[in-house]
Amino acid sequence: MVNDGTQGVVAREKGIALGKDEVVESLLRISRFSDGQLISTLQDIRLGRRTEIGTLDGAIVGIASSLNRGHLVPETRLLGEMTQLKADLSFKPR
Repeated sequence: MVNDGTQGVVAREKGIALGKDEVVESLLRISRFSDGQLISTLQDIRLGRRTEIGTLDGAIVGIASSLNRGHLVPETRLLGEMTQLKADLSFKPR
């Protein structure tokens, strides 16, 4: 989850105005509209595909590292790694 103390710093350093409240509201809105549907991350894992969140988390960590701010996103790094591990366990070669 984006918070003003970690990923928010990375966003600001890249010139992106991104507040925690805005992100939370967007997530809640998406959740309401997708009621009863499987989230895309679970669909991707079940189908053995790379996940959007894994890719996004990796990109955030990469940007933070390039700004010498990698230490500010340990939760993002961990979430991305855990999601990727789950996807790897479910990977289906084509």
